[in-house]
Amino acid sequence: MRNLLVVLAVLTSRAIAFQIDFPQDTIAYNDRFNNRQSVAFDSHGTLHAVYSGQIGTTSSTREIYYVTDSADGFSTRLLTTNAVDDNYPTLVVDKNNRVHVGFLGRDPGNLFQVQYTRQVNDTFALPLYITTGGLNKATPQCAIGPDSVVHFVYHTFPPTGTQNAYYRTYDLRDSTLSAELLLTAASVTGDFDAGIAVDTAGFVHIVVKSGSASGGPLKYYTNATGSLVETPTSVSVDVDYPRVLVDKQNVVHILYRNSATEVLHVTNNSSGSFSTPVPLTPTGQRPAGYHNFAVDDEERIYVTYQSSVATSGRGWYLVHGKDGVFSDTLKVSDLPPGYLTRNTSAVAARGNGEVVLTYSPGASRGGSVVCDIFLKQGTLPVTHIQQAPLSPVKYELLQNYPNPFNPSTSIAFTIPQSAFTTLKVFDLLGREVATLVNREMQSGLHSVKWNAAGRASGVYVFRLDVGGVVASRKLLLMK
Repeated sequence: MRNLLVVLAVLTSRAIAFQIDFPQDTIAYNDRFNNRQSVAFDSHGTLHAVYSGQIGTTSSTREIYYVTDSADGFSTRLLTTNAVDDNYPTLVVDKNNRVHVGFLGRDPGNLFQVQYTRQVNDTFALPLYITTGGLNKATPQCAIGPDSVVHFVYHTFPPTGTQNAYYRTYDLRDSTLSAELLLTAASVTGDFDAGIAVDTAGFVHIVVKSGSASGGPLKYYTNATGSLVETPTSVSVDVDYPRVLVDKQNVVHILYRNSATEVLHVTNNSSGSFSTPVPLTPTGQRPAGYHNFAVDDEERIYVTYQSSVATSGRGWYLVHGKDGVFSDTLKVSDLPPGYLTRNTSAVAARGNGEVVLTYSPGASRGGSVVCDIFLKQGTLPVTHIQQAPLSPVKYELLQNYPNPFNPSTSIAFTIPQSAFTTLKVFDLLGREVATLVNREMQSGLHSVKWNAAGRASGVYVFRLDVGGVVASRKLLLMK
């Protein structure tokens, strides 16, 4: 796995966003339009991802790709090779670290159907049809329970008439499909308009945007008390793009966008009933393109999305928090130079603040329409969330973490304005042993890593120089 940065975040009221200073990596960069990625950690911390990629705007070339991380970097393989438009992949990892992928593909009759494949040893099984015949299907999401039952929520998409949301399961133990269960009338928008999750007891939790494509009432279904039934929530407004997850304590969290104000909100049932929804994003943004939201082992929630509104910087953002208290909006990335559009994003979380954030800018390159998928990975433990001015009020060099360390540690610092910055490490004789930063840096919170492999155990000094303002601290390498 890639080395992780530690950001000791002191987060504040919502205004201009800090830039997350995690290193950038690449999942997909080629001559294809790569998009709609889904990401997840397994229990060992290995990252898994799926996405769709096509040549230009030719949908018949669209296939599903699977990516996994290793010490040698990302490895990519094709999951489909049928040239009939495969799309909307979603990925989950089961308790045995096997990967399960649901997606949309065409059948021999040229209808869109929900399909499914799973990892068997180091390969994937041939995709099987979860739905057949009838109407076109749309935007499936899947989840797997501890009992090896895979759960799907999806839509029907007739050329005219009512569109509906359905639920179905596939039991891996005996390879049987349940009957399709009609949930509600629900029009689709081209994005995921429903979400599904399974708790540790095997109970399913489903959210659906009902009504018209422009937004409608939130519907929540669960079989926690027996059969699958609609259950009231605290959400009384029309919504877009609902998502659901269940944390390790089996608390259900629902994320949605208010279709009128275009503000993201979250609610949970930690008290037995769903809480008053908490707004996550500032007014004036237009959050969109979020495949999911995530929760780490400490029950901290992470939401990443893109906004194309000029006043927000036209980039990708992250908000995170716990117990109804959420951070300021953090900038994951601006639209990179040479790119024209902002597309989908996804997030995975584990441990205490370890996150992976993916985002996909689009461009015209070599005469073709392309979209690349980039990744930022790091650790974002929150020391506290308080109301305070957003910009750092002073230069501050924080103690490295961990300390003592072996062989790697991270050093965080804040600067109130752009300046040429150096961060160097010295031994106790004053000899320079490493230069970690030597460049112009923007204002904000930064973190860099020092790998001291090959250095002798002992005390070292790290020194920060920001435009002539100098601070230093000691750190201990203990092998």
